Amino acid sequence: MEKQEAIFKSRGNGKLLLSGEYLILKGAKGLSLPTKYGQDLEVYTHNGETILWESYNLDGLWHKVELDKSLKIIETTDNQFAERLQAILKQCLIQSTINASGLGGKKFITTIDFDTAWGLGSSSTLIYNLSQYFNIDAYELQLKTFNGSGYDVANAGIDSPIFYELNNKKPFFKAVQFSPSFKNQLFFIYSGKKVSSQKAISKFIDKPIQNRTITSVSQLSDLISVTNNIDDFIKLIKLHEDTIGELIDQKPLGKQFFSDFRGTTKSLGAWGGDFFLAATYENEAYVRNYFTDKGFEIIFNYDQIILQND
Repeated sequence: MEKQEAIFKSRGNGKLLLSGEYLILKGAKGLSLPTKYGQDLEVYTHNGETILWESYNLDGLWHKVELDKSLKIIETTDNQFAERLQAILKQCLIQSTINASGLGGKKFITTIDFDTAWGLGSSSTLIYNLSQYFNIDAYELQLKTFNGSGYDVANAGIDSPIFYELNNKKPFFKAVQFSPSFKNQLFFIYSGKKVSSQKAISKFIDKPIQNRTITSVSQLSDLISVTNNIDDFIKLIKLHEDTIGELIDQKPLGKQFFSDFRGTTKSLGAWGGDFFLAATYENEAYVRNYFTDKGFEIIFNYDQIILQND
Protein backbone atom coordinates (compact mmCIF):
# COMPACT_ATOMS: atom_id res chain seq x y z
CA MET A 1 0.00 0.00 0.00
CA GLU A 2 1.37 3.39 -1.01
CA LYS A 3 2.24 5.65 1.89
CA GLN A 4 -0.01 8.69 2.29
CA GLU A 5 1.57 12.05 1.48
CA ALA A 6 1.82 14.57 4.31
CA ILE A 7 -0.22 17.75 3.84
CA PHE A 8 2.33 19.71 5.88
CA LYS A 9 5.96 19.29 6.93
CA SER A 10 8.24 21.36 9.15
CA ARG A 11 11.54 20.89 10.94
CA GLY A 12 12.92 22.79 13.91
CA ASN A 13 16.61 22.82 14.83
CA GLY A 14 17.88 22.15 18.30
CA LYS A 15 20.14 24.73 19.92
CA LEU A 16 23.17 25.30 22.12
CA LEU A 17 23.51 28.72 23.77
CA LEU A 18 27.16 29.74 23.63
CA SER A 19 26.91 33.09 25.43
CA GLY A 20 24.48 35.34 27.22
CA GLU A 21 22.62 32.77 29.30
CA TYR A 22 20.39 34.29 31.97
CA LEU A 23 21.26 37.87 30.99
CA ILE A 24 19.42 37.54 27.67
CA LEU A 25 16.28 37.94 29.79
CA LYS A 26 17.61 41.36 30.81
CA GLY A 27 18.43 42.52 27.28
CA ALA A 28 21.96 41.19 26.79
CA LYS A 29 23.05 39.86 23.41
CA GLY A 30 23.58 36.10 23.22
CA LEU A 31 25.26 33.90 20.65
CA SER A 32 23.32 30.71 19.91
CA LEU A 33 24.23 27.80 17.66
CA PRO A 34 21.77 25.53 15.81
CA THR A 35 22.33 21.80 16.05
CA LYS A 36 22.10 19.09 13.43
CA TYR A 37 19.64 17.41 15.79
CA GLY A 38 16.05 18.61 15.85
CA GLN A 39 12.38 17.73 15.61
CA ASP A 40 10.13 17.10 12.60
CA LEU A 41 6.39 17.64 12.32
CA GLU A 42 4.26 16.01 9.66
CA VAL A 43 0.50 16.43 9.33
CA TYR A 44 -1.76 13.95 7.55
CA THR A 45 -5.48 13.55 7.03
CA HIS A 46 -7.38 10.54 8.34
CA ASN A 47 -10.89 9.22 7.89
CA GLY A 48 -12.23 10.04 11.36
CA GLU A 49 -13.31 13.35 12.87
CA THR A 50 -10.97 13.37 15.86
CA ILE A 51 -7.49 14.88 16.19
CA LEU A 52 -4.73 12.29 16.41
CA TRP A 53 -1.26 12.98 17.79
CA GLU A 54 1.76 10.70 17.85
CA SER A 55 5.19 11.68 19.16
CA TYR A 56 8.25 9.56 18.44
CA ASN A 57 11.68 9.68 20.02
CA LEU A 58 14.76 7.50 19.70
CA ASP A 59 12.96 4.63 21.42
CA GLY A 60 9.96 4.70 19.10
CA LEU A 61 6.43 5.78 20.02
CA TRP A 62 6.72 8.21 22.94
CA HIS A 63 3.28 9.78 23.36
CA LYS A 64 -0.09 9.13 21.77
CA VAL A 65 -3.13 11.37 22.16
CA GLU A 66 -6.62 11.50 20.67
CA LEU A 67 -8.72 14.63 21.09
CA ASP A 68 -12.17 15.56 19.89
CA LYS A 69 -12.84 18.69 17.85
CA SER A 70 -13.29 20.74 21.02
CA LEU A 71 -9.81 19.58 22.14
CA LYS A 72 -11.22 17.36 24.87
CA ILE A 73 -8.87 14.46 25.58
CA ILE A 74 -10.44 11.16 24.54
CA GLU A 75 -7.51 8.82 25.02
CA THR A 76 -3.81 9.12 25.78
CA THR A 77 -0.74 7.19 26.85
CA ASP A 78 0.38 10.08 29.11
CA ASN A 79 -2.07 12.42 30.83
CA GLN A 80 0.51 15.06 31.70
CA PHE A 81 1.73 15.29 28.11
CA ALA A 82 -1.84 15.31 26.78
CA GLU A 83 -2.85 18.19 29.05
CA ARG A 84 0.22 20.19 28.03
CA LEU A 85 -0.48 19.51 24.36
CA GLN A 86 -4.12 20.50 24.84
CA ALA A 87 -3.05 23.84 26.36
CA ILE A 88 -0.60 24.52 23.52
CA LEU A 89 -3.17 23.72 20.84
CA LYS A 90 -5.73 25.97 22.53
CA GLN A 91 -3.23 28.83 22.44
CA CYS A 92 -2.48 28.07 18.78
CA LEU A 93 -6.17 28.41 17.99
CA ILE A 94 -6.43 31.69 19.93
CA GLN A 95 -3.65 33.16 17.77
CA SER A 96 -4.70 31.66 14.44
CA THR A 97 -7.59 31.89 11.99
CA ILE A 98 -8.10 28.13 12.19
CA ASN A 99 -10.92 26.95 14.45
CA ALA A 100 -10.94 23.74 16.45
CA SER A 101 -13.29 21.96 14.06
CA GLY A 102 -10.73 22.55 11.32
CA LEU A 103 -8.35 20.23 13.15
CA GLY A 104 -10.76 17.31 13.00
CA GLY A 105 -9.59 14.55 10.71
CA LYS A 106 -5.92 15.58 11.10
CA LYS A 107 -3.10 13.41 12.34
CA PHE A 108 0.01 15.10 13.72
CA ILE A 109 3.27 13.13 13.90
CA THR A 110 6.38 14.54 15.58
CA THR A 111 9.78 12.87 15.49
CA ILE A 112 12.72 13.88 17.69
CA ASP A 113 16.12 12.60 16.56
CA PHE A 114 17.99 13.32 19.81
CA ASP A 115 17.79 12.08 23.38
CA THR A 116 15.13 14.26 25.03
CA ALA A 117 17.23 14.39 28.22
CA TRP A 118 19.89 16.39 26.39
CA GLY A 119 18.04 19.70 26.56
CA LEU A 120 18.55 20.59 22.90
CA GLY A 121 15.03 21.97 22.57
CA SER A 122 12.21 19.43 22.50
CA SER A 123 9.77 22.18 23.56
CA SER A 124 11.14 25.02 21.39
CA THR A 125 11.23 22.87 18.25
CA LEU A 126 7.64 21.82 18.89
CA ILE A 127 6.57 25.43 19.36
CA TYR A 128 8.35 26.46 16.17
CA ASN A 129 6.83 23.65 14.10
CA LEU A 130 3.30 24.33 15.36
CA SER A 131 3.70 28.04 14.68
CA GLN A 132 4.53 27.17 11.09
CA TYR A 133 1.47 24.95 10.73
CA PHE A 134 -0.91 27.49 12.28
CA ASN A 135 0.88 30.46 10.64
CA ILE A 136 1.19 32.31 13.93
CA ASP A 137 3.85 34.20 15.89
CA ALA A 138 6.17 31.60 17.40
CA TYR A 139 7.43 33.98 20.10
CA GLU A 140 3.95 34.81 21.34
CA LEU A 141 3.11 31.11 21.39
CA GLN A 142 6.29 30.36 23.32
CA LEU A 143 5.66 33.20 25.78
CA LYS A 144 2.10 32.03 26.48
CA THR A 145 3.07 28.38 26.92
CA PHE A 146 6.66 28.01 28.16
CA ASN A 147 7.97 31.52 28.87
CA GLY A 148 11.72 32.17 28.45
CA SER A 149 13.65 34.52 26.18
CA GLY A 150 12.77 32.88 22.85
CA TYR A 151 16.31 32.44 21.56
CA ASP A 152 15.69 28.70 21.20
CA VAL A 153 12.61 29.31 19.03
CA ALA A 154 14.67 31.65 16.84
CA ASN A 155 17.37 29.02 16.36
CA ALA A 156 14.73 26.42 15.51
CA GLY A 157 13.97 28.22 12.27
CA ILE A 158 17.40 29.37 11.12
CA ASP A 159 20.18 27.12 9.80
CA SER A 160 22.81 29.49 11.13
CA PRO A 161 24.32 30.74 14.37
CA ILE A 162 22.48 33.84 15.55
CA PHE A 163 22.84 36.85 17.77
CA TYR A 164 19.69 37.12 19.86
CA GLU A 165 18.50 39.84 22.19
CA LEU A 166 15.33 41.32 23.63
CA ASN A 167 14.80 44.99 22.76
CA ASN A 168 12.04 46.37 25.00
CA LYS A 169 11.08 42.71 25.58
CA LYS A 170 10.65 42.16 21.83
CA PRO A 171 12.82 39.52 20.15
CA PHE A 172 15.52 40.61 17.73
CA PHE A 173 17.91 38.22 16.05
CA LYS A 174 20.21 38.06 13.06
CA ALA A 175 22.28 35.37 11.41
CA VAL A 176 25.99 35.56 12.10
CA GLN A 177 28.99 33.81 10.61
CA PHE A 178 30.58 31.71 13.32
CA SER A 179 32.93 29.01 12.12
CA PRO A 180 36.21 29.64 13.95
CA SER A 181 39.46 28.31 12.60
CA PHE A 182 39.91 26.42 15.88
CA LYS A 183 36.50 24.71 15.83
CA ASN A 184 38.27 21.32 15.91
CA GLN A 185 39.35 22.34 19.43
CA LEU A 186 35.76 22.87 20.63
CA PHE A 187 33.73 20.01 22.11
CA PHE A 188 30.22 19.67 23.51
CA ILE A 189 29.80 17.27 26.42
CA TYR A 190 26.58 16.06 27.98
CA SER A 191 26.62 16.57 31.74
CA GLY A 192 24.22 13.72 32.47
CA LYS A 193 22.00 16.14 34.41
CA LYS A 194 18.79 17.91 33.53
CA VAL A 195 18.11 21.43 34.79
CA SER A 196 14.69 23.03 34.34
CA SER A 197 15.14 26.22 32.32
CA GLN A 198 11.80 27.49 33.61
CA LYS A 199 12.89 27.09 37.24
CA ALA A 200 16.24 28.73 36.52
CA ILE A 201 14.44 31.64 34.86
CA SER A 202 12.01 32.10 37.75
CA LYS A 203 14.91 32.36 40.20
CA PHE A 204 16.72 34.94 38.10
CA ILE A 205 14.04 37.10 36.48
CA ASP A 206 13.49 39.50 39.42
CA LYS A 207 17.18 39.87 40.22
CA PRO A 208 18.39 43.48 39.73
CA ILE A 209 21.22 43.69 37.18
CA GLN A 210 23.40 46.72 36.47
CA ASN A 211 23.39 48.02 32.90
CA ARG A 212 27.17 47.80 32.68
CA THR A 213 26.97 44.05 33.31
CA ILE A 214 24.47 43.61 30.49
CA THR A 215 26.68 45.70 28.19
CA SER A 216 29.77 43.73 29.20
CA VAL A 217 28.20 40.36 28.38
CA SER A 218 26.88 41.69 25.05
CA GLN A 219 30.42 42.81 24.21
CA LEU A 220 31.74 39.37 25.16
CA SER A 221 29.22 37.80 22.77
CA ASP A 222 30.53 40.05 19.99
CA LEU A 223 34.16 39.23 20.76
CA ILE A 224 33.53 35.49 21.09
CA SER A 225 31.89 35.49 17.66
CA VAL A 226 34.84 37.04 15.83
CA THR A 227 37.99 35.78 17.54
CA ASN A 228 40.05 33.35 15.49
CA ASN A 229 42.59 32.64 18.19
CA ILE A 230 42.05 29.78 20.64
CA ASP A 231 43.98 31.59 23.38
CA ASP A 232 41.78 34.67 23.13
CA PHE A 233 38.65 32.52 22.90
CA ILE A 234 39.55 30.71 26.12
CA LYS A 235 40.22 34.01 27.91
CA LEU A 236 36.84 35.36 26.80
CA ILE A 237 35.04 32.18 27.87
CA LYS A 238 36.67 32.32 31.32
CA LEU A 239 35.67 35.96 31.73
CA HIS A 240 32.10 35.15 30.69
CA GLU A 241 31.95 32.26 33.19
CA ASP A 242 33.23 34.43 36.02
CA THR A 243 30.70 37.16 35.22
CA ILE A 244 27.69 34.84 35.17
CA GLY A 245 28.97 32.86 38.15
CA GLU A 246 29.09 36.01 40.29
CA LEU A 247 25.55 36.95 39.24
CA ILE A 248 24.00 33.61 40.16
CA ASP A 249 26.37 32.94 43.06
CA GLN A 250 27.65 29.73 41.54
CA LYS A 251 31.21 28.53 40.96
CA PRO A 252 32.03 27.87 37.28
CA LEU A 253 32.36 24.25 36.15
CA GLY A 254 36.05 24.53 35.43
CA LYS A 255 36.87 25.75 38.93
CA GLN A 256 34.62 23.15 40.54
CA PHE A 257 35.48 20.00 38.64
CA PHE A 258 38.00 20.47 35.83
CA SER A 259 40.82 22.60 37.22
CA ASP A 260 43.45 20.33 35.65
CA PHE A 261 41.89 20.41 32.16
CA ARG A 262 44.25 21.84 29.54
CA GLY A 263 41.89 24.52 28.28
CA THR A 264 38.60 25.66 29.79
CA THR A 265 34.97 24.64 30.15
CA LYS A 266 31.76 26.64 29.97
CA SER A 267 28.17 25.99 30.98
CA LEU A 268 25.65 26.38 28.17
CA GLY A 269 22.18 27.69 29.02
CA ALA A 270 20.90 26.95 32.53
CA TRP A 271 23.97 26.19 34.65
CA GLY A 272 24.43 22.72 36.07
CA GLY A 273 22.71 20.65 33.41
CA ASP A 274 22.49 19.58 29.80
CA PHE A 275 25.62 20.26 27.70
CA PHE A 276 28.78 22.16 28.49
CA LEU A 277 31.54 23.38 26.20
CA ALA A 278 35.18 22.33 26.40
CA ALA A 279 37.76 24.46 24.58
CA THR A 280 41.24 23.00 24.58
CA TYR A 281 44.80 23.41 23.41
CA GLU A 282 45.01 19.65 22.95
CA ASN A 283 43.68 17.16 20.39
CA GLU A 284 40.40 15.26 20.36
CA ALA A 285 41.89 12.11 21.86
CA TYR A 286 42.98 14.07 24.93
CA VAL A 287 39.47 15.52 25.39
CA ARG A 288 37.73 12.17 25.03
CA ASN A 289 40.13 10.44 27.39
CA TYR A 290 39.93 13.24 29.97
CA PHE A 291 36.15 13.40 30.17
CA THR A 292 35.51 9.68 29.71
CA ASP A 293 37.77 9.05 32.70
CA LYS A 294 35.52 11.41 34.67
CA GLY A 295 32.38 9.55 33.65
CA PHE A 296 31.20 11.71 30.73
CA GLU A 297 30.56 9.43 27.78
CA ILE A 298 28.54 11.62 25.38
CA ILE A 299 31.05 13.89 23.66
CA PHE A 300 30.58 15.64 20.32
CA ASN A 301 33.17 17.50 18.33
CA TYR A 302 31.99 20.72 16.69
CA ASP A 303 31.22 19.28 13.27
CA GLN A 304 29.26 16.37 14.71
CA ILE A 305 26.62 18.50 16.38
CA ILE A 306 26.63 22.08 15.06
CA LEU A 307 24.68 22.91 11.91
CA GLN A 308 27.11 24.70 9.61
CA ASN A 309 26.51 27.71 7.38
CA ASP A 310 29.99 27.92 5.86
